[in-house]
Amino acid sequence: MDVDNLIRTIVRTLVGRPADWLTFDFAARLAGMDADLLGGLADSRPDLFAIHNDRRLKLRPKVVEQISHVGIARWQVPPLPESQERPIRHGRPGSASDFVQGSCYCEQPEDNILQDLLRGSIPEDALVRTCCWKQVCRVRGRNYNSVDPETWKEICQSRGYILGRENHRGF
Repeated sequence: MDVDNLIRTIVRTLVGRPADWLTFDFAARLAGMDADLLGGLADSRPDLFAIHNDRRLKLRPKVVEQISHVGIARWQVPPLPESQERPIRHGRPGSASDFVQGSCYCEQPEDNILQDLLRGSIPEDALVRTCCWKQVCRVRGRNYNSVDPETWKEICQSRGYILGRENHRGF
């Protein structure tokens, strides 16, 4: 099976749950494939899939809109835009740049926060902490034209969802 067919299988699985963040394991079981394979494919296509905290994924809103217009049967996997390719990084793919649990995200260098903004991979904890959110907004403001408006919108939607959840810090 080629990569496009594997991606179509993942998209078909996720299109039934367009707003849900599914774990890699659960989505892989639904798609009938290995979770590592699904994770690798999703990580390689940031234009199609949003990955959250290196554990969950969902379809990007623009993909859901495209599918709703043409139907899943006629939807084609678009070529990977060159400007969206992710740099090769050490450590776990999709995780926030050098973010160490226990430290405050707002203490990260501005370049790291900007890279996370460009990838749409701001940690959940940083989305709910006021000091961190202010720093993320400052970095976005200083680099306004660099951050894709759709990615910023998804980050803000994630923040709203997390803040709206009861017990958003997990304890």
